[in-house]
Amino acid sequence: MGEQLGVPERIREVCEFKSLTIKDLSKRTGVSYRTIQNYIGGDRAVGSEFLTAISTHLGISASWVLTGEGSMSIPLPSSEQPAQPIEPEQGSGPSGRTDTSLGSPGHVIPADSMRLMFCSGVVTEEYANNGIEMSKEAHLLETLWVYNKMMSQLPDPTDGVAMEIALGKTLQELRQHLAIKAG
Repeated sequence: MGEQLGVPERIREVCEFKSLTIKDLSKRTGVSYRTIQNYIGGDRAVGSEFLTAISTHLGISASWVLTGEGSMSIPLPSSEQPAQPIEPEQGSGPSGRTDTSLGSPGHVIPADSMRLMFCSGVVTEEYANNGIEMSKEAHLLETLWVYNKMMSQLPDPTDGVAMEIALGKTLQELRQHLAIKAG
């Protein structure tokens, strides 16, 4: 479902699946009505704020919206209604990553906008340091990969020391990937 469609059609599919109008989607995500219209019209690239909001508030996979791969639904935080378990992502995005879902089977993490923004900054900095340009879509996929990789290593996401260790390991892997790509 959704694999043959583009991002605008997948956003429409989300509205149908969740029985939402564009106005309802705007209210649920906090993204302006006009911005969502621009996404659906293909006039604007989907932003990370929207992707984070639909993951957190609607249980929709940001990776699925961008690529059409994997499952549309991801579990919501326990305070929301439960969704179907996440399926592993198949295929790879433009940056060569094969696992860009927010979580993985048996270890699903609700999107945390602060950590996602931090991961976005890490990706931007590492790519700039290596002189590699990337599209917005590739940036989002890399950000999701870094977030997922880092969070999947944490038995307790509130443990700051474990987070630093996980980030170090994730950065090392990202740097190895970029060295090959830049080489």
